[in-house]
Amino acid sequence: MKRIIKPAFVWPPKAGRGYFGGYAGVGMNTTTSTPALDKLYVVPLVFPTAAIIDKLQIQVTTLASNGVARMGVYADNGDLYPGALLVDGGEVSTATTGFKVVDIADINMNAREVLWLTSLFGVAAPVVAALGTSPTMGIWGSDPGVDSAPAGILRATQGYGALPATFPVSTDYSTVAYSMMQAIIKA
Repeated sequence: MKRIIKPAFVWPPKAGRGYFGGYAGVGMNTTTSTPALDKLYVVPLVFPTAAIIDKLQIQVTTLASNGVARMGVYADNGDLYPGALLVDGGEVSTATTGFKVVDIADINMNAREVLWLTSLFGVAAPVVAALGTSPTMGIWGSDPGVDSAPAGILRATQGYGALPATFPVSTDYSTVAYSMMQAIIKA
C-alpha cells in the first residue's frame, strides 16, 4: 500500500518576494563572491506549492567596469540535472552596484518541480552578494570519506553570450559560495 504523507503546513510562496535558488532553508550564511568569467552557474529552485516566476535578480556589491551578466532558467532533464533553456533574461550591466532585476516571460512552476536558476558573467567580474556553502541544497552529495559540504552548485564552461538552448554537460560540482540568484514570484 502506498503511503502519502501530507505536511501539517505548506507555506505558499508570496507574491512579489524573492526566493534564493539552491538555498536549503537552514541558517542564512551570506557572503560575497567574485564569479569566474565564462562559467555558467546553476542552482536548483523547488517550492512545495505551485508558483509563477516573472523576474530574476542578482545583487552587485562591487562594480566591474564594463562588466555584464545574464540570468536565466533551465528546466530539469528528469535526472536532477539542468536540461532545456526555458528563458534567457537578457543582459544586465554589472558596472554599477545594486540589484539587477530582469523581467522574464511568466514561468508556471508546478509544486515540487525542480527548475534551475542560472547566471553567466562576461567582460569583467563584479563582486556579488552570495550564499556561503553551509545553507546550500547539497543535492549531489559529497565524496565518500570526505569531511566536506555537499555539492550544491554546478558550473559549466561557456563563453559569454546568449544562454545555450541546452545546459552543457559538466561534472564541475562545487561547494563554493555562489551568486545569490533569486526568482521573484509574480505579484
